[in-house]
Amino acid sequence: MYTREEIDKIVHENEELKRKLSVAQSWMKREVRNQIKNVAMARIKEIDSPEGSWNDLSPEELEKQISDQIVDYFGDILLLNAPTWTIDAITASEIHFYHMKKNDKLDWLAVVSWYHKVFDALIETLITKNYRKFAKKQKWVLLRVNDPIEKSLNLVVNKKYILGTGRLYAIIWKIRRGEELYEFWQCFKDFLDKYPELKDILLDNYFYFNFTKLNRLEVLWKKRHKWVITYKDTEIAREMLLGNLEDEKSIFYMMMKAISGV
Repeated sequence: MYTREEIDKIVHENEELKRKLSVAQSWMKREVRNQIKNVAMARIKEIDSPEGSWNDLSPEELEKQISDQIVDYFGDILLLNAPTWTIDAITASEIHFYHMKKNDKLDWLAVVSWYHKVFDALIETLITKNYRKFAKKQKWVLLRVNDPIEKSLNLVVNKKYILGTGRLYAIIWKIRRGEELYEFWQCFKDFLDKYPELKDILLDNYFYFNFTKLNRLEVLWKKRHKWVITYKDTEIAREMLLGNLEDEKSIFYMMMKAISGV
């Protein structure tokens, strides 16, 4: 049994920890908002905006609107744990998206390119780094078959190439179908079995639905290379990747949540 003095000490220590946590959370929120504010204002100044194209919002009002939406959606913990410059890229994409809705003659590739960079960074941080270590530990280092995905995974493991969105989708597609896998593919499946939380995300029906819709849209590869991305394409991509800053089942939100471990 605790004495009265010991109980009072524990209560005091808990209150002190709560106070420190509150201070830390306030600091994190301030740091995130300041970073988004700086990026937003820089991007706004870069864009030669005709009068009235901001829907009558001043640059400061637009910056606040964008930063509030991003922080309210992701939260400071997810943003602080995200890969370097993720905040910058998402903020830039939102600034360009809201600006370009007012001018359909602008190039929508600018927005989609930011999405692509964020997606690649999230894949590298959440998946590829650990997969490389796992594959080498399992001694899967030799390419034995002439298959495009096997070749890509071999380069990912042995040459530190990135695992692109298209390759990742193909891997998930085949694993979900339960088909026979070549060695590097099988190693990837074994890797997911070792990390069930990551596996649950990648094979989640909602995640897969969004990823499938995005893949069929072709904005991250075919249309991007041909420079034929429309506003509608970008709008759909934003919904799948960012959930319109509302849906917490979006691709980016689920991946950033997994990275943060919350």
